[in-house]
Amino acid sequence: MEPEPATAPAGAPPHGDELAPELLDEIWATHEDLSPLSCRFLEYVHEQPAAMRAVDHRVAASLPDWARRYPYPLQPWPTFVDARKVRQIERATVGLTELVKSIPERLFGGDAGRISEFYGLQDELLTTLLLSPPNAIATSLARCDFVDDGSDWKCLELNFGANIGGWQERFFEQVCRSQPSTAAFLAREGARPRHRDPWRAVLSLVAREARRIGCATAGRLNVAVVVNPDQAHFVGVVAAMNELFQEVLRESGAHRAGEVVICTYPDGLAARGGTLFHRDLPIGAVLESTEVLTPRDVFRCFKAGKVALFNGPVSGMLGDKRNLALLSRHEESDLFTAAERSVIRSHVPWSRAVADERTTYRGEAVRLLDFAAARRESLVLKPVGGAQGREVHLGRCTAPETWRRLLAAAAGTGEMLLQEYVASRPYLYQRGDQGCTPHQVIWGTFSFGAAYGGGFLRMLPLDRGPGVINSARGATEGLIFEV
Repeated sequence: MEPEPATAPAGAPPHGDELAPELLDEIWATHEDLSPLSCRFLEYVHEQPAAMRAVDHRVAASLPDWARRYPYPLQPWPTFVDARKVRQIERATVGLTELVKSIPERLFGGDAGRISEFYGLQDELLTTLLLSPPNAIATSLARCDFVDDGSDWKCLELNFGANIGGWQERFFEQVCRSQPSTAAFLAREGARPRHRDPWRAVLSLVAREARRIGCATAGRLNVAVVVNPDQAHFVGVVAAMNELFQEVLRESGAHRAGEVVICTYPDGLAARGGTLFHRDLPIGAVLESTEVLTPRDVFRCFKAGKVALFNGPVSGMLGDKRNLALLSRHEESDLFTAAERSVIRSHVPWSRAVADERTTYRGEAVRLLDFAAARRESLVLKPVGGAQGREVHLGRCTAPETWRRLLAAAAGTGEMLLQEYVASRPYLYQRGDQGCTPHQVIWGTFSFGAAYGGGFLRMLPLDRGPGVINSARGATEGLIFEV
């Protein structure tokens, strides 16, 4: 008699009969690891065909106009994670971000010359000024992009600055929660999940830091959010941000009043008498959601302790993708504690800047270019300063001749990074007009200061094959609900 195929537990995911038994079991294990509620949701959508219908959250009348024009589609099914999983996400996000923030001092000894040379900064004196306190490193805003490969959370890259994407999902929370099928499920379960609002986390950090350095004017804290000139939709965000800011101010008790304003560099802010102003409004904190460099007036007020700056010029250094390669190369170094080395081994995939040199791979000495050519299918080549998945080459999807040519062109330029390919474990999400399919997922998780600030998901159907999982390249975005 032939052995019976392996099956998922009772209440298997919908359309389970259309999936290979091994994949079905993997999907179930993935959702079990998220939370028991996540598995019960899969059982629920199996019972309720209406839950498998496509939903465009952007058409909701309750959304502000700019949110209805949000360019990326949202996944109708929320992702439910329990407290155990949240702790795992938090440890990985904050632990790794704090290590990256320590690199200038830890690995370069704070030497401005070495730091300037490595990061391509032209002026050593400016680097010294950049790193001298205050430098905004400790309070910086960051987003990690993690893949859960079934063994641990692996960080593909870290992005620093207030212009990191993902916070937009906060506007879709109530729309997602009140969707009829989801609302019925939550009511049946008696569940009251929480979506962690990254804006609240950021504004709370701003209020604490402003109080610490005493940069409010007459007890009033005004915050300037600096955007690119083409980000006109931010004007529609001001009212929502101000409403939340008033709540944060009341809860903190540190400031009597304040408001949030939107402006652009270089003319949106100017210093008069040592105080930074937006028109006639004194500014105590600046959030830079722009690629435009910090103007001299803003930087001088920050260095004088008159303004709290998030993140300022350090974003470029901290967000350099080679920082992961530095951690990977030094994962056994005594420069890190045993606990820190464990964080690196757990959460940093093997990574190296492309160079014609000898290095190590899992303890074995190798010639990097030869190793990269031989192990093409297990590696990814990506630009140090890239964004939205541009110029990312997956070895398994690149012809051997092309791969060798790319390696040779990149060697020694400091512009390209080699990283071990990390495959996402499979998740089940809604797809198409009516249905669902296995997906691969990237978790974008926030670290603000030294605190976890929530996150969001980007997911792509497995049948799209290995590739860049990015919203600008067709991935859907999803909300995380903590239960």
